[in-house]
Amino acid sequence: MAEEAEAPWDAQTDAFVDELEPLINDSYKISIRKLLLTPQVYLNEEGIADKLNGIRKTAEDYFSGLEALFADEEEEMEKQLEAIDSAYNQINQSITSKSSIARVPFIKPLDITFGSAQPETIFIDKADSQIDALVTKLINTSDYIFNISATYRKYMIGIWLFSGKKDIILSFKMPENPIIAIENARDIINNYIDSFENTLPKKEEE
Repeated sequence: MAEEAEAPWDAQTDAFVDELEPLINDSYKISIRKLLLTPQVYLNEEGIADKLNGIRKTAEDYFSGLEALFADEEEEMEKQLEAIDSAYNQINQSITSKSSIARVPFIKPLDITFGSAQPETIFIDKADSQIDALVTKLINTSDYIFNISATYRKYMIGIWLFSGKKDIILSFKMPENPIIAIENARDIINNYIDSFENTLPKKEEE
């Protein structure tokens, strides 16, 4: 019998998995935790492909219900993300113009890996004159700059790497909001189910 692996996700996602456990077990006689961590135990489960569709729907209904309880938090998060996106545009434009004047290369790489020495990270929550002064200082001590910003929903979350004698990351923090934990858990669970589904034999077309 396969041993249950240690959960590789965060504590909040683990709490959601615990809450989904009885909902899914009662309907499909499948442990969602085992399905995510040791899916091979269900490879020969009768009707597993159809059960996965049902499990997805049960999980989606559960998360949608949670989101409905946090309507005010959803509205607040949209405002926070809009502010972060606006600040991203201000700071990125400042870096673009100032790096050009200083002749420091500024690019958006396809991907980036860090060596053994991890860069220092400076977290910010707005764009103002002090941040602009910091950007100027960082540019003047950099050999090159990478825009490694991420997209969340339709909003840009600014992250920039200034590389020189010392590598420094200037980054916005995601808002602290329960909606983010809900969306993160939903994505993790769906990704694990999709990964398992892709290992199942394909049905032959009639």
